[in-house]
Amino acid sequence: MEEKDFQRIEQLIGKVVKAEVSGAVKAELASVKEEMQAVRSDVGSVKEEMQAVRSDVGSVKEEMQAVRSDVGSVKEEMQTVRSDVGSLKEEMREVRSDVGNVKDTVKAVREELVSFKEEIKEDFRLQAGILSEDFQHKLQLVAEGHQMLAEKMDRMNEDLGGKIDAVATDLAAHRADTEGHKRGYMVQEP
Repeated sequence: MEEKDFQRIEQLIGKVVKAEVSGAVKAELASVKEEMQAVRSDVGSVKEEMQAVRSDVGSVKEEMQAVRSDVGSVKEEMQTVRSDVGSLKEEMREVRSDVGNVKDTVKAVREELVSFKEEIKEDFRLQAGILSEDFQHKLQLVAEGHQMLAEKMDRMNEDLGGKIDAVATDLAAHRADTEGHKRGYMVQEP
């Protein structure tokens, strides 16, 4: 794998990390980065091995007989390296697929949370409406009770007013009668 491949992979990983995902996705991406560092280290050691192979090939050019057998083994190692790089690419595709699946799951969870939040809001509105209606009903009962009490007090005031007037009239009559007896009976004002 070349450096530009690693840079491209790092850019892709960077884009995925920049997306807003849950803590589980971030942890998964961190482990993917660690694996990428290990892969990079392995590829670095493979590059070093390749340099050693090239050095061996350069020094062995003088001895063609030995070079041909060494070149054959180097070719096999190259195939193995290519195969390993190919399997790493496949693993990276799988990781991308897994990250995509996690994103879909996060999106589904967000949608469920939004739906649940709306249900809670609706239940709250319903309960608030019920409480408001109950309070209005009780307030109306209190207002009706006050109205009835005020009417009863007005009726009582009218009844008492008539009785007080009757007592005042009766008292005035007794006073006049008492003052009519001139002798010994006297009404004094306090």
